[in-house]
Amino acid sequence: MTRCFEQRYSDGYRLEIDVPVETRADAAAALADADRSIELTATGLRLSAAALDPAILAALRRVEAAYPGARIRIEQPQMTDIFRRVVAASGAAP
Repeated sequence: MTRCFEQRYSDGYRLEIDVPVETRADAAAALADADRSIELTATGLRLSAAALDPAILAALRRVEAAYPGARIRIEQPQMTDIFRRVVAASGAAP
C-alpha cells in the first residue's frame, strides 16, 4: 500500500549519479526510459523514477558495471510530503 501512495502522491525517487564528463551521454543513454526524466549536472546525472522497479535497478547495475567509479545516491520520497499531498487531495485541512 505504501508504494501506491509513493507513486501517486510524490515526485518519485531522485537519483544522483556522479560519472566523468566524457561518459555522461553514454550513462544517460543506459538509463533512458519514457518513465524517467534525466538531466545533466555538474558532476554527472540527475534523474527521477516513479518507483525503484527491476528495470531501473538493472539500469543502475549496468551503469555501475560500465563506470566502476560512478557514485550513485538515491533519495526516497519523504512520507511527510506524501501525507501532506494525501490530505490536500482529500480536501481536509492539515
